[in-house]
Amino acid sequence: MSIFNRAGWAEEGRRQQSQERLENGELPLEAEGRLYHLKQSKRFFSSGVTPAELWTLVDRGIRPIAQVTGSAVYRLGWTPDPLAVSAEMLVTSHGCDEVRAKALERLTQEARKLGAHGVVDIELVTSGRESAGDLRDDVVEVSAQGTAIGWDEVKATDRPFLTTVSAIDLIKLIDAGALPVGLVAATSVWYQVAGFDTRWAFQPPSLGRSAAAYNSELKDYSEALYSARNLAMQRLERQAAMLEAGGVIGVKADYRLIPHEIEIDNQGAKQRRHDLIVEFTVIGNAIREIHGKDIDIDYAVVL
Repeated sequence: MSIFNRAGWAEEGRRQQSQERLENGELPLEAEGRLYHLKQSKRFFSSGVTPAELWTLVDRGIRPIAQVTGSAVYRLGWTPDPLAVSAEMLVTSHGCDEVRAKALERLTQEARKLGAHGVVDIELVTSGRESAGDLRDDVVEVSAQGTAIGWDEVKATDRPFLTTVSAIDLIKLIDAGALPVGLVAATSVWYQVAGFDTRWAFQPPSLGRSAAAYNSELKDYSEALYSARNLAMQRLERQAAMLEAGGVIGVKADYRLIPHEIEIDNQGAKQRRHDLIVEFTVIGNAIREIHGKDIDIDYAVVL
């Protein structure tokens, strides 16, 4: 066997081992190797903090440890079109939540292995979706990245906190008497069946008295946006309650409106119905009050 074949078999073996580790909830071999070398080089660190943030952290006894990452790729399941009733596409909503949770769990594992108390300045990037395409039966990738930090002379926790706030804002939060206890996030994907008024509004002007000639609110579309937002916010608030948080700060919302046309049979006549899919995502930082300089609280992460 040539050296190239041996190298290929070795690489295939490592790839299979990494897949098995992922299936068991562990990090792949490449990530484990990177973390091992970072932990051995005690004087070297990598981070996304600015020089001003680094000076402030060190002055307060907080040290940046390393940049930590987590990624996951999901194929979202298929949900059929509702025939007459608007509803949440639960399979798609849960898939979006699961892929984000996987990425954050792997980031948390990296931080834990480095002995970090928390991860700040987390950035979540979602890609792999068609910008105007249907979410169902789609492939979605979520990548999370942040800076792991630790307090000097404070024992590390098994559950480091995650937060999107910057290092400077973390100091301000501590001065205000609070600490992040977890990153809370939720996605709701809502399918809105177009009602009579919306169908009439989409009729071409050539049909005589068409609503297309006038400005008009598509009330069922507006209702769909409210429905998706309310479901996502309810889940975010439930997660914060599970963490016994006193509040959620830095809440950010992102949404997509995806037009979806289907063909329906109206008394033997084929017609196009202009339905709408709303994808609404919220993410925020659950915080809890601390007393004095006590930072050794029971951190948790809701995934």
